Amino acid sequence: MARSRVSRWLNRRTGALMLVPGLCLVLALAVIPAISSLGISLEERALAGGAGSSWTGLTHYADWLRDPVFWNAVRLSLIWTIGAVALQLAAGLGVALLLSNSFPGRGLVRALILIPWILPIVTTANIWVWMFNEIYGVINSTLIASGLISRPIGFLSDPDLSIFSAIWVKAWREFPFAALLLMAGIQTIPKDLYEAAKLDGATAWQRFLHVTLPGLKLVLLIILLLQTIWTFNDVSTVYLLTRGGPGSSTEILPILVYNTSFIGGDLGKGAAGAVLMFAIVAVIVAVYFRQYARSETEVRG
Repeated sequence: MARSRVSRWLNRRTGALMLVPGLCLVLALAVIPAISSLGISLEERALAGGAGSSWTGLTHYADWLRDPVFWNAVRLSLIWTIGAVALQLAAGLGVALLLSNSFPGRGLVRALILIPWILPIVTTANIWVWMFNEIYGVINSTLIASGLISRPIGFLSDPDLSIFSAIWVKAWREFPFAALLLMAGIQTIPKDLYEAAKLDGATAWQRFLHVTLPGLKLVLLIILLLQTIWTFNDVSTVYLLTRGGPGSSTEILPILVYNTSFIGGDLGKGAAGAVLMFAIVAVIVAVYFRQYARSETEVRG
């Protein structure tokens, strides 16, 4: 009898017990470091270590919010995130629509578009630094040879162009992810809807607007959330391309926090900047989930 009761108890709680390893991993890799960062942000702590730290309360947060450098980094981060995510979605959707049609060699093309996503970020950055180079870069050489420009363009050295060049590189590297998910989403849209729209006299553009886009709405929202978070928090792409320069023209928030913590050696202020970054992302996620719940209700309704 006792063994039977234990068996029933285990059966009822099997699902919960299977979550324990994952929850422990999240606790160790996310929750504890986040709490630690919050604690460090309230202290005066140097990277060099020393005797210890002193309590500063919200001083670091006040310093950040009064600093025009911080707000410039916020502005650049928004430009960087919105521009890169918009390009990724547009390119991904276009490629997904093209590759959803049957044509010779489609399988090979589907494999080839994954190359930018598969390449290590260091390799990608080095390729584009070489291509953007003013002296021997292939882009400037081609434009000059074709007569479109008379002198080289400083894609990464011009403060007015550098952030947009970084956006292009980010979008080029990440659009295959969007294309992959959107191709899968297109396959789930019933063919009957397209046939019915054709019978009603709908053009290709009308079928795209009234059949394809509504059918991809939830997939687009998921891609939008993931790419927004990944792009906003991405430090490697811009750092490898420009190190945040020239000047501070590409010093987005992750690079500003990194420079403050590890170049300037102020871990306390750097941790406060990281917490503010988390707060911005949390607001974005909250808005997303509200929109996602509304869209899911519309789809089910």
